[in-house]
Amino acid sequence: MSRDRQEYFAELAARRERLATTRFPVVREVREIAIASQLRAGAPPSEPSMVRSSGWPTPSELLEKAAPVQRASLERAIAAMPAAKRPRPLKRAAPPLLAIEAPNLPWSFIIEGAPRTKNTGKSPRPGVVIPSAAYRRWFHAAIAQLTEIRHTCRGTCTTHVDVTAVFYRDRDVGDEDRYCIALGDWLQRSGLVLNDSLIHWTGETRRELDRERPRIEVRITTAGTTAGTTAG
Repeated sequence: MSRDRQEYFAELAARRERLATTRFPVVREVREIAIASQLRAGAPPSEPSMVRSSGWPTPSELLEKAAPVQRASLERAIAAMPAAKRPRPLKRAAPPLLAIEAPNLPWSFIIEGAPRTKNTGKSPRPGVVIPSAAYRRWFHAAIAQLTEIRHTCRGTCTTHVDVTAVFYRDRDVGDEDRYCIALGDWLQRSGLVLNDSLIHWTGETRRELDRERPRIEVRITTAGTTAGTTAG
């Protein structure tokens, strides 16, 4: 090989080294820390071209085992990485779930006010379901009574329950199924029942008419204790 070609390749190698130092300092620093850690552990350093296949430790693993000086250096290197290439933080143990108080069934309570079905109000676009204004007024009025109901009905039903509801309406309109859907949604939102899919409506659920005092009389018992239940 001629002297000119040797000088050319030497200059090319020096240029690549300068480029790696200026454009990829993060890669070089992380690689040096990884190799140093492997040497201290007595393992042969991994080749840069075989980082993943040879078991090169991840930055998260290095952070756990590195000395304070190396940890600070590695943290600076990780902070300089693009967000898409930063290592994911180590998973922490999930916080313990809050204990749910067992319900003191059976429950019996009354929701004052004329019951309303969950009819669809004016929709801004097709396919969007919005409860009617009458239903929202009934819902908020029923939620306002929850504090008093909770004096005797403690806990949350997390298993299947039988629900008997008598809907005393102020006018003879509305289907029983729609009244049940509205009440089931309220029972879930109020926290009395964990999910409305746990509700079994008994055969005693019915509609009545009482213009003087419209209300809903509700009785909740453990599943199977009431005959003639139907899935809600």
